[in-house]
Amino acid sequence: MKIRGFHEGDRSEVLARSIMNTVAHIVPVPREADYFGIDLFAQPFSVAGRNLQAGGSTFCMQIKSTVDDVSLSSPEELFILNGLANPFFIGVHDKSSRTLSVFSTIQRFTALLDDSQRPITFRVDGSGPGISFGGDELTIVHCGPTICVARQDDLDSADATTRARARKTLSNCLAHWVRLEAVALAWRTAGIPVAPTGPAEWVPGIVPSHCTTFAVSWKPDALEPLVKAAENIAFALHTACAKASNSAGSAIEDVGLFKSFEAHALDHLQAMTRLRRQIDPEHAWD
Repeated sequence: MKIRGFHEGDRSEVLARSIMNTVAHIVPVPREADYFGIDLFAQPFSVAGRNLQAGGSTFCMQIKSTVDDVSLSSPEELFILNGLANPFFIGVHDKSSRTLSVFSTIQRFTALLDDSQRPITFRVDGSGPGISFGGDELTIVHCGPTICVARQDDLDSADATTRARARKTLSNCLAHWVRLEAVALAWRTAGIPVAPTGPAEWVPGIVPSHCTTFAVSWKPDALEPLVKAAENIAFALHTACAKASNSAGSAIEDVGLFKSFEAHALDHLQAMTRLRRQIDPEHAWD
């Protein structure tokens, strides 16, 4: 528990918890100093009668009192960022309006494809989204507009309709961006050099309905994991379509489609296997 060096930001962390715990179980990060980077972990829940049922991916958040840049430059800070296994958000708490503006950091995966050891700055001023480069080999991640502005007065309103609407909006927005980042984390863990970057634009408080965009590493060493991923996907598609074509419940027209997919996936699988063996002959039979 932090007992000295109390900052104004510490109050924001406490107040932000009362906003976030309307839609998730919250665990604050105990620490001696204020430089860890992660202030809370959250496990989303749904209401089932009188019970709160945990569900969905756990995510973490840093809470700030201002829209100043969040800069990570030391090896320790970059180690924490690069090693995160949970989706990561930045929340800016405004005490005067009792609101928490939540920003996605999904754009960071594009920077990590290029160089995971380059100092990185998150910009939460509403600009972007996108990546730009500053001096001293600094990567600037423009987080874009807030994904949602959560108002304490609405989340805890005496009016049941207002309260339910506010909590549903916050929960739905978080769920969408958590799922998107969970995909990015899974691909990064699997070594696939592709990252979802979120939509080109969005409106705060509204779940984006249009397709996301992707960043792909163009480095030569990205080819091997991409070929392996294509091989695995082709195998999965071939297997699924083979099972579907033999399913008793499949319509005749569907069976023909499944068999076409099955044949195409098999050709693709064989081609990717040959290419993988050429790229990585040492592990050709893995």
